[in-house]
Amino acid sequence: MIASMTVDEIVATLRHGTLAYLVVEGKTEMQLYRHLVAGVEAGALELQVCDGRDALLAIYRRRNEFARVRVIFVADQDLWIHQPSLKDAYPEVIWTDGYCIENDILQAYPIAGTFLEPEEKIKLDQGLEVLIDWFAFEVNEFLNGRNAETRHSVPKIFDAKNEAMCEHFVANRGWAAAPSAVRDSLRADPWRLIRGKQLVHLLARQLDKIGRVPRYGPAAIVDICIRSGAAPLGGLASQIRACLN
Repeated sequence: MIASMTVDEIVATLRHGTLAYLVVEGKTEMQLYRHLVAGVEAGALELQVCDGRDALLAIYRRRNEFARVRVIFVADQDLWIHQPSLKDAYPEVIWTDGYCIENDILQAYPIAGTFLEPEEKIKLDQGLEVLIDWFAFEVNEFLNGRNAETRHSVPKIFDAKNEAMCEHFVANRGWAAAPSAVRDSLRADPWRLIRGKQLVHLLARQLDKIGRVPRYGPAAIVDICIRSGAAPLGGLASQIRACLN
């Protein structure tokens, strides 16, 4: 497995490859991808990591250059989950069911219902409403052709002491309430439609807070969901197996 390679370098690697390759985005999700490959078939796939989804799709567009090698692409939907027609240009890419791979993992195991105390669950629900309000603004920016900033961290978005949006963040971002239709669509399925990394950190606000025993940080939360979930990433794994057959 080779990381931190350019698009040209990865294309060259695939062109001269002898194995089947699984091309994925992002070095930070390596823990998740290792489980995904293990869930397919040991030794059946070589994992190739790109520098983000744009790089992955650029490699996909050049797949005629390595047509003799079996290459499978897995990508996060990201904001395209809110405008699915954008995926039509990439019919052979396997897309996450949710916004990103973390969403698929969180949906595999109900960690909130299992690990949270009742008062923590109330705080989580309050925080989720804040996250919905913020993310609806970003989705609305995207749908209207403006710059959506989806990578803001949970500590930056939230007030340090309350389940509310930070006033400083609101002012700096120029946040305004999104149309009710956008907020309602997120509220109907937030664990699928809001960026999974922020959802993991939202859970950690309760599970990793000072004084809690035991404490579970973001990495531990993801690991628990992978190890305890009912066929975590099973949908992606079954699609990959189908491509190998």
